[in-house]
Amino acid sequence: MIKDWNRSEVMTLKDVFHFKNSLRPFVTVDTNSGIIGELFIDINEGVAYNLDELEYEGLEFYSKEEDKDFKGVEIDGTIKEWF
Repeated sequence: MIKDWNRSEVMTLKDVFHFKNSLRPFVTVDTNSGIIGELFIDINEGVAYNLDELEYEGLEFYSKEEDKDFKGVEIDGTIKEWF
């Protein structure tokens, strides 16, 4: 299932997802900071990326021609509990 990250359809610290051109598993966290904003955590590597850094990693959102604001990710599963 593809959800729109840009419209807050992806649940923070719950939905495990991957980008269009990669199967690397990610979760998002909200830093509650206007400076940093939301981070994307690569679960395998334990590395956090901000939105601008995704491009440098070659990671792309799914898109829709009819919706220019759509930033989709494919949901792989949901984390039930962290501990």
